[in-house]
Amino acid sequence: MKRFLCLLSVMLLLPLAACAQKKTVYDAYTYDCFDTVCCLRAAADDAQDFERFDRAFKERLVSLDALFDAFGDREVVNIKSLNDRAGGEAQKIDGDLFGLLRFSLDFAQVSGNVVHPMMGAVTSLWKEATNAGVPPKKAALEEAKKHTDPASLILDGENMTARISDPDARIDVGATAKGYAARLLAETLKDAGCENFVLSLGGNILAEGFDPRTGKAWESGVQKPEAGSGEAVRTFPLSYAALVTGGSYERFFEYEGVRYHHIIDPDTAFPAARTDAVSVTVLHSDAALADALSTALFILPRAEGERLLEKTGGEALYINAAGALSATAGFPENKGTGVSAADLAAILFVAALLIACAAIVLLRRRKTSAKGGADAEAQKEKTPFPRFAKKDVVFFAVLAAAAIALPVFLFAFPGGSDGHVVKVYQNGEEICSLPLDRDATYRADGENGYNVVVVKDGSVYIADADCGGRDCVRTGKIDKDSLIPVIACLPHRLIVRIENNE
Repeated sequence: MKRFLCLLSVMLLLPLAACAQKKTVYDAYTYDCFDTVCCLRAAADDAQDFERFDRAFKERLVSLDALFDAFGDREVVNIKSLNDRAGGEAQKIDGDLFGLLRFSLDFAQVSGNVVHPMMGAVTSLWKEATNAGVPPKKAALEEAKKHTDPASLILDGENMTARISDPDARIDVGATAKGYAARLLAETLKDAGCENFVLSLGGNILAEGFDPRTGKAWESGVQKPEAGSGEAVRTFPLSYAALVTGGSYERFFEYEGVRYHHIIDPDTAFPAARTDAVSVTVLHSDAALADALSTALFILPRAEGERLLEKTGGEALYINAAGALSATAGFPENKGTGVSAADLAAILFVAALLIACAAIVLLRRRKTSAKGGADAEAQKEKTPFPRFAKKDVVFFAVLAAAAIALPVFLFAFPGGSDGHVVKVYQNGEEICSLPLDRDATYRADGENGYNVVVVKDGSVYIADADCGGRDCVRTGKIDKDSLIPVIACLPHRLIVRIENNE
């Protein structure tokens, strides 16, 4: 009902809104970064404004591509530089690369090393095998496994250095690099003044704001798990969230009737033996976590994957070889017609009420005319439609003013949380529950420091945090209408989630 009242006010003020809305949506593509197609779609006042956004986007994209590159020599110290000097001295690295490696190690701890950045010795064998079309020898993989200890990557936050202690170990950030880059690119765009955009790094999608052409969230969807398929099996609005799919259907080769895909299980050093899904799509408020989780959930059994989601936040959609979909409870359904059953009922009720009011006024007017005798009948022939009395005009003016004022009042002064509460979890266990309809502050202490969770005006955010130099995921404010109403902080295993207790 509240949404419908807002819709009424929008309809009444539509001419003004149309005049105010001048933004246009532009697209730009980059083909030579991260070995994939990178796309920016953004709303801008004009082409010149968009060129400024795109220039900031591409400059940061090129920089991140150089830093995260594991195969090419660049002018900066990158992943390849660290791998080439494995077993040697620590190297000074850029803050963006340090942040990626720190995030990757933090996620390794959270996921039980299901996804970690030191699988390079194994994955390099599989890259060679893919090119040759023949799987690696098991003995070679067993030997490579001995050099995949995440502890061999040593980071020094004070001096901003990194080193690999094992000379045969190699870094591989394929499961986290694009997602982490998307997070940094979103920050760059917002710093440049771009508020409404969608960026895609090879299918890693992150959306902010809304589509000015519709005034609604950006439209997104989950692709049918077939190589080259552009068909979506589920579509829904996406805003202030990231969508990433991991699967066995795009990058693979077949040998003697067996398919070998690119997602490697660190326990076996072979492609993950997933039989109940060919793709797993993760929806999360943070792009880096969405990317890492899409790989982790493909490797883990379903039950273990959902337990990991409870620690990190987010939702997941599994698709099996037959095309059957199975999602966690909070993953969005297909988008509807734009009007829910409740909204439709409210529309019909208000329409009936307005018709009834108009009918009463008209009947009253006709009754008054009937009492006027012959003069009234003569006047009636001249004006077959009865004129409204002044008090009737006042009545309709008050009704229209109420239609505008009521939604404004409801949104300016929310009357309650509709059963929603803020729950804080640490290591999967609830440590605090706060009302969403009252301002509150809670300090969550952890092994590495603290987080200060603030509830204010129906929104939730982490106002302050001490993460010991580690990666804190704090994507602005969330409320009960956020697509993914979750904030996560990996170093503290902390989840702040808005839940409905009704």
